Amino acid sequence: MNSVELKYTDRDGSIDKTKLNIFEDGSDEEFLKLVKEFTNYVDTCNIWEDEHVANTIYKHFCHCLTGAARDLWDQINVIDDNQAKDELTFEEHLKELISPILGEGALCNQKEYLKKTPKL
Repeated sequence: MNSVELKYTDRDGSIDKTKLNIFEDGSDEEFLKLVKEFTNYVDTCNIWEDEHVANTIYKHFCHCLTGAARDLWDQINVIDDNQAKDELTFEEHLKELISPILGEGALCNQKEYLKKTPKL
């Protein structure tokens, strides 16, 4: 499986890095693992604290997808001029991506999966 290294330089100049697998058309578990690891990366690095970082987060998540999943993400991410890219919008777009990839009831399934998955 291919992977991508994501780097974020915060305001004080320190660099946070993580390596994530790229999701194409794998299993539901692989997709949920990507979502969990990406969310952990963003939360651990406190990336949303920087008000100008939304484009970076969207770009980083896009790098984690390929194939049909990437095409769907690109369709979901068409934002009109009146809509801001922010944490709430990103979460809504992520929910819109989860449903078609995992099927009906995906959000409930995801929550259950994340609750049961051991933290590393």
